[in-house]
Amino acid sequence: MKHRGLPRLAQSLAILALGVGATSCGDDSSTAQRTAAGRGPTATSSEPGLKSYRDTSAETDASSDIRSVVVTSDEAGLLSFKVTLGAEPDRHTAVLAYLDTDRNAATGTAARLGADYQLAASQLSQTDATLSLRRWNGRTFVDVSSVYPVVELRGRVVTLGFANADRIARSFRFSVETQRRPGVALDRAPDPGQAPLTFELRGSPARLSLGELTLTPTRPRAGRVLKASMGLQAGGRADVMNSIEDFACSARVGPRFLKALDSSGLYGVEGAATAEIRCEWRIPPGTSGKSLSGSIELVFRGRPTTQKFSAVIVPP
Repeated sequence: MKHRGLPRLAQSLAILALGVGATSCGDDSSTAQRTAAGRGPTATSSEPGLKSYRDTSAETDASSDIRSVVVTSDEAGLLSFKVTLGAEPDRHTAVLAYLDTDRNAATGTAARLGADYQLAASQLSQTDATLSLRRWNGRTFVDVSSVYPVVELRGRVVTLGFANADRIARSFRFSVETQRRPGVALDRAPDPGQAPLTFELRGSPARLSLGELTLTPTRPRAGRVLKASMGLQAGGRADVMNSIEDFACSARVGPRFLKALDSSGLYGVEGAATAEIRCEWRIPPGTSGKSLSGSIELVFRGRPTTQKFSAVIVPP
């Protein structure tokens, strides 16, 4: 059983991934630098949750030359880009994916197919890497929190992705590229002049079902601890612990707000579809007969919801 302590709604969760950090890999105009112009066959295949693309070879040096891209998603909302290069990349090579989530080239960055998001892996090695997901704000890309990015390098294969992708878009256009200097592409897939690829996430959007909010004891007592608890059940094989982006417990007696106890939190096992939120407060003494009101607020994959309760405080 895992307990995640009480955050505030303005806070973001810690990123659960190997070597995750922030990196600047460019966002504006660039000219793709090409070397040997060996052209080969291009092939794509797709079905919901899968897209494969074979790029032309020998367009730049092997360690930054994209050979193939395989994009996958699962029913839990994990989106992954598996990029195979001509050779193992060095620490100076960055691999980036640009996502046009509204399928509108007129929005997002004009330099990258109207992309609204940038997923960037840099400082690559077999033991760690740096990964960021950023959103276009009209001028530049800024970090997005609570998306659980993941990155891995095995030989010449770089895998980058993030969880809860369905909160961003169910379908999108995308392209992948390599860089060594921010904003300057070495290789692109698809090649310049070709239409961007499209992708559709697998499965249906994850849904969250809320159990009945219960109070223990059922009638709050002055000077005693009150616990409000609520069960959570996610559909679509969603991981509840990593899909609840934030939650908060609030309660007050008249105009006086109560501080939640440290035992308040999200309880469950990572990877499971069920969890429980518990909120606990100590009711002030001398408040018998007064009204208590409270709520449990949570954000599930970008969607906020609130459960409220009220009761009259009885003597201890």
